[in-house]
Amino acid sequence: MKAGLILALYIIFFILKFVWERLLTWLNIRYVHAHRNNPPKIAAAFMSPENYARSVDYTIVCSRFSLVSSTVTSVFIIIAVLSGLLGKIELLFNPLRLAPSIQGILYIYSISLIFTLLSVPFYLYSQFVIEERFDFNRMNPEALFHRYP
Repeated sequence: MKAGLILALYIIFFILKFVWERLLTWLNIRYVHAHRNNPPKIAAAFMSPENYARSVDYTIVCSRFSLVSSTVTSVFIIIAVLSGLLGKIELLFNPLRLAPSIQGILYIYSISLIFTLLSVPFYLYSQFVIEERFDFNRMNPEALFHRYP
């Protein structure tokens, strides 16, 4: 198989997955919003109408935010693939003359670090803005950095 064909297939499947995930999230938001005033019997047995309404609002806000964060991540992935960034990162380890398995491990850790750094602003916003808005946040910024010894 030629590289161009593999890239084209990757992009096609990437777009299909991207669209499918957004469609499912959008359908979920619509469903939750449509049933805002009609909680399931089990939820009505354990939750007050106010708490149920708050959980519906929270679900909708989190779902919308996940659309934003996953879109940013997806755009970054496409840019990384199409720009050759992944290959350039791999080339950073060649001068080290390490065993191929060690280079592979460093490469995967590097990519993981990049995606972790990309997700930090979204995590912080979710934790300290969205969670705080719905009074679910039980963490302060100091506790976040002292969470792990």
